[in-house]
Amino acid sequence: MESRLNIVYWMRIAAGVLAGLASGALQGTLPQPEGPVVILVLVFLATIGIARLIITWKSSKVYYHGIGGYVIWWFVSYAAYLSFEAVHMALLVTCR
Repeated sequence: MESRLNIVYWMRIAAGVLAGLASGALQGTLPQPEGPVVILVLVFLATIGIARLIITWKSSKVYYHGIGGYVIWWFVSYAAYLSFEAVHMALLVTCR
């Protein structure tokens, strides 16, 4: 039981990083400010579906196990992507 919950936890951490990077990459194409949050919610709903496949017993842990790590890593990777993009653009402007 615990090993499956660990899989769900680490799956949500990885999904949070990927969702943050996707939110950063799609920053210019999404409506602001709700666009990145929509990606955050949609990817989390997808992880619920995958967690239901991993955890076969009825449990409410499918919904909330790893949500804190998911949101924190989404924010960290989203901010890191935007910071890297800003620094990269500044270097391009100053090197001309």
